[in-house]
Amino acid sequence: MIRFAEKKDIDKIMHFIDTYWRKGHILGNNRSFFEYEHLLPEGVSYVISEDENGDINAILGYIPYGNKNRDLMTVMWKANHTAHSSLGLELFKFLKDNGDARIMASPGSNPKLKGLYHYLGYQFGKMTQWYRLRKMDKYEIAVINDYDIPVVSEGAQFILLDNWDMFEKNFDFSSYSKESKPYKEAWYIKKRYYDHPIYKYNVYGLLDESKKVVLAVVFRVIQVNGKNIVRLIDCIGDFNYMGFMSSLLDSVLKENEAEYVDCYEVGVKEELMQEAGWKRTEGSGNIIPNYYAPFTQENIDIYYFSGDPDIVLFKGDGDQDRPN
Repeated sequence: MIRFAEKKDIDKIMHFIDTYWRKGHILGNNRSFFEYEHLLPEGVSYVISEDENGDINAILGYIPYGNKNRDLMTVMWKANHTAHSSLGLELFKFLKDNGDARIMASPGSNPKLKGLYHYLGYQFGKMTQWYRLRKMDKYEIAVINDYDIPVVSEGAQFILLDNWDMFEKNFDFSSYSKESKPYKEAWYIKKRYYDHPIYKYNVYGLLDESKKVVLAVVFRVIQVNGKNIVRLIDCIGDFNYMGFMSSLLDSVLKENEAEYVDCYEVGVKEELMQEAGWKRTEGSGNIIPNYYAPFTQENIDIYYFSGDPDIVLFKGDGDQDRPN
């Protein structure tokens, strides 16, 4: 039987993850974090299948960005060895038909499933990784062969949105609408970036001429072997302002004495990224790592699927920036 999970199913889902996804995974061992990620007022954001004994034999997790006609990101999708071959697909179709979703998408998709996503009518592709260096004599986390740091015009003014009250007071909600794809409701933004139980996020706001925050930019500082790097995790608001963040990037790099800032995205106009001083990792000859726990000094491709060709995704969407 395929159905939406309830709170009473959490222990069984966690056991399934620990057994069939990966032993020791945080969602299989840390109930409080599992509830932070997936417990909602209406239930648990998983579709599950149970066999004739009531044991779970397949799961499909998702992260909703709203309550009604919402955009949602799929996450853990797994059937065990006893399940029939199409059970995973049946869970996906169940969520599509019953999940009240405007758009289904996710970064972190398995490239082996490209054909399946195309068969289901979804767009599938590779996210673009960008980086901007801080000028240094020696880089230890990145491997740098191309030392070029583009000189670009100053970007927009910015402010630190240090807490949720600051965000609510300054963010221009009046111009942020469901034309944004995906659209993140206020409760989700607060939960994701201000209430996270493990990660500390630094949220800044780019200002327009009237001093309203029209684009919120989310960073996370990571320390690796005693050195700092910065990741741009998410942007929320008017993506046309993506080209005006050069001053913010350089300020965050300097403040944190970081080697570089990087960003995975899909859907942002390339010229806007270049205007802000970003460079593509691919083809640069540089290594800008993606894995830090444990640290792996290599370039990593991240793939995505989407039900809307106009979607804009970042590393913070879905579960790509989650402790494991």
